[in-house]
Amino acid sequence: MDKQTAIVVTVGLGLALLLIASNAGAMTDTGTLWNPSPPDPALPPDTVPAVDNLGALLATIRHFESNDDYAVLYGGARFSGNEFPNVRVQFHNPRKAGTGNNDYSTAAGAYQINKPTFDQFGPPYGVNDFSPASQDQIAANILTAIGAVSKLDAGDVQGAILTASKRWASLPGSSAGQNPVTMLTAVDYFNQVSA
Repeated sequence: MDKQTAIVVTVGLGLALLLIASNAGAMTDTGTLWNPSPPDPALPPDTVPAVDNLGALLATIRHFESNDDYAVLYGGARFSGNEFPNVRVQFHNPRKAGTGNNDYSTAAGAYQINKPTFDQFGPPYGVNDFSPASQDQIAANILTAIGAVSKLDAGDVQGAILTASKRWASLPGSSAGQNPVTMLTAVDYFNQVSA
């Protein structure tokens, strides 16, 4: 990475961190705020760091968000190409009043990234498409900006997973009401892919 690129990435990361700090919680398309749960004390502490903790966390998120499918829309339909699809999929949100489809999501890809998240963590970081490699990079940008990577670096896998649940509804600690997995399930999968 040349010096100019490093400066742009550093400034962009700083701006993202300021934006996150100023938001008292992460927002979804529907404006849902995250309310974290503490780590499960029944699980043993993570003492042996994985060879590639970030890769293992990305694999864990992909697995529970989309079953590793880089071309899936929220709800299961498919998209093609390398552009962000920006398809509004209607669904019933149990956290909102009313029956039937009372909300929508633009989530897409392996990490179920929505349009506002793509706009925040893609183009400002030089990621302008939605190819599988770009989806991985956007997710890594998010994890770095919200502090999950620093928790991984400190060996706190549960803390990293809880921090990631600010953005990913399938992870334990998410308050999105979309059936998150247990911490034991998430940590078991993380350990499986990091071995």
